[in-house]
This record gives sequence, C-alpha cells and structure tokens, in this order.
Amino acid sequence: PGVGLPPTITFGVIAELTGDYAVAGIEDRDAILIAIDDINAYLKSIGVPTRFDVVIEDTKSTPEGALKACQTVFEAKGVQVILGPGTSREVAAIKSYVDEHKIVDLPISSSPSLSVPDYIFRFIGPDTAQSVALAKLAINQGFKKVAVMYRGDLYGDALAKLFIKNFEAEGGKTAEVRYTPDLPDYSSEVGVLSSKVSELGVDKETAVLIISFETDGYNILSHASRDPILTKVRWLGAEIVRSPTFLPPTGTKEVAEFLIATKIMGTYFVPGVTPLTKDLVEKFKKKTGHEPRYFAYQTYDKTWVAALTVLTTGKYDGETIKNALPEIAAHFAGTSGQCLLDENGDRATQDYGIWTVVKEDGEYKFKDIGVYNSSSQSFTWY
Repeated sequence: PGVGLPPTITFGVIAELTGDYAVAGIEDRDAILIAIDDINAYLKSIGVPTRFDVVIEDTKSTPEGALKACQTVFEAKGVQVILGPGTSREVAAIKSYVDEHKIVDLPISSSPSLSVPDYIFRFIGPDTAQSVALAKLAINQGFKKVAVMYRGDLYGDALAKLFIKNFEAEGGKTAEVRYTPDLPDYSSEVGVLSSKVSELGVDKETAVLIISFETDGYNILSHASRDPILTKVRWLGAEIVRSPTFLPPTGTKEVAEFLIATKIMGTYFVPGVTPLTKDLVEKFKKKTGHEPRYFAYQTYDKTWVAALTVLTTGKYDGETIKNALPEIAAHFAGTSGQCLLDENGDRATQDYGIWTVVKEDGEYKFKDIGVYNSSSQSFTWY
C-alpha cells in the first residue's frame, strides 16, 4: 500500500465548529482526528511511509459556510476527499461543487433527497428508514394521533413528510407545525402546536413528535415545558433530540423534568457492536472526557475507508477514489458495524436505538431502552 503516493495525503474536514450544530460538528472533528492518529500509527507499524493529515474549516452550521469551507480546502490544498459537513442542507449546498470538481465527499447527512449516485457517500442510512422506525414506535406506544413539529429545511421536511406518510398508512391521524430554522424564539410556533394538540385531543392516544436541531429544539421544549396542554401528552423525538444540549448542566432542570414527565422516546442511528466499538469509546473518552454521543462511530469508520481506498488504489484522485470506495466499504467492518453501501452510496442497512430520559443518582441522562431492526421491522426491548 502507498506505492506511488506522496509522503503526506491531506483530507479536507468541513465541520460545524460554531453555530446551531456545533456540538455534533465538534464531535465529528474529534472522531476524524482520532481516526487519523490510528491510521498513521498503523502505517508506521507496517513500515509504510505515507501519512495522512487534515485541513479543517468551520462551516458555521450554514449552507453558505459549508460551500465556502469546501471551496477553501479544495483551492488551498487540492484535497480529493472531504469529510463533512454534518447536515443535509449543507451537503445540498456543496453537492454541485464536489461533483463538478470530482471531490469525494463523506458527510453525515440523512435526507432521502440526496440519495442519488454521485461523489457523495453517506455512512448513515437515509431517513426513509428512520421515518418507518418512528412511525412503528408511535404505533407500538398506542398513539393514534401525532402532532409533528419540524424544521422547514431539507432534513426536517423529508423526515416529517415520510413519518406522516408511514404513520397515516398505519391508520394514524396527524397535524403539522412547520417552522423556520434559525429564528431567535419559537413561542408563537409552540402556541400553534398547543392548539393543534388540543384539536387532536389531549389524551393517551395523542403525542407530539419533534424534529429539530439543538438550539431551536431546546427553545421549543423550554416553551412547551410551561404549556398546560403540551405537558399533558407524550412526546417523541428524532435523533438530534438525544443531545446533551437538552439536559443539565448545559440545559435546565425544567426541560429535563419535562422530558421525563412526558416519557419522551426517540430514535437514533445506533452503531453495530464490534470489538472495535469499545476501543473507540475509550479513545474518545480520553480525548474529550465523554463517550461518543452522535455520529462518531460512523465518522471514524468513513475516515478509515477513505484512507484505505487511497492506499489500495495508490492514487489520490477523486474519480479513482469514487469508483473504488464502495468495494472497500463493503468489506470493512468498523466501530459502527458493516459499512456496506447501496447503489446511491448510502449505508445499506441501518438499525435504530430507542432512547428515553431518566434521572439516576441525581443525574439526568439519556438511556437506551431498545432497538428497532429495520430488516424485520421489529423492536427488541431491554
């Protein structure tokens, strides 16, 4: 491996280091840095002189910032591989650029609208599967009516519409509250949600599903926690709501108690368990002081697959990497499990962990209570 390659291969990293998605973006960056260290240590141990490095740019959690970051790392370093960004709207903003310049991009993104053959490879499954998991979870919990409050962007629109389609196909009834991302406050939108829930009926068969990022979601939950209607129904959440932003010490006790009182449950992209999974947990804790909470497993694995593709082909060339990467991924079992990709370059199989919020020994925490198997469309409860 590494024959014909320059001494140093530089990958571009475009991550949300500031802005609404910074908590997850910083975690992605840290996972990449751990992977690069491990890759270089491995190459040294087998006597291969090639080393990998990264150039990092902040997307500021915006589509405009993502495109600028993408252009910067390509024009400054000529990178042929970019790791990131972490949201579908940012990926949409750079898609034309990476395709035009034949740059392989490995983001964290789940919008089904981006499921097309191109230079983008996603190591998490598209929300087509998560929408089914959420709908099945709602039915499993006895809900017949769900008010869906969601971000009006590529991510929120797709997941909400797919959930509504799947839930109504099971005989459910829905109401929608679509909100504009990046507003300073959502009190009026929460008021609309309260009215929608009242119309559906405040009873055990009614729930609210929130599809948000951290900043907007926390603001919404803060208002909801003081609403006399919204405190009387159950809540469901998509994967981003499983964030430390919502719990003390970052969040307030009031919101945490609200999540417990409404018995919130949600889905997230659970990694497959391999011997490497625990190893990454320990490395991540050593580097950051906490366990991985978002997509660190998938991010770590995609970094390895990109590096192995370059080493296997002996070329740091976007088109060559694009053509070879799916085969390398198909034979790679990493910290997130088997990394087989489908014809669109998305993870082919994706199971979902089921989480809730609890208070144990005086500490608020997210607790995994089950897993949804997408292949069998069934739940296993812990």
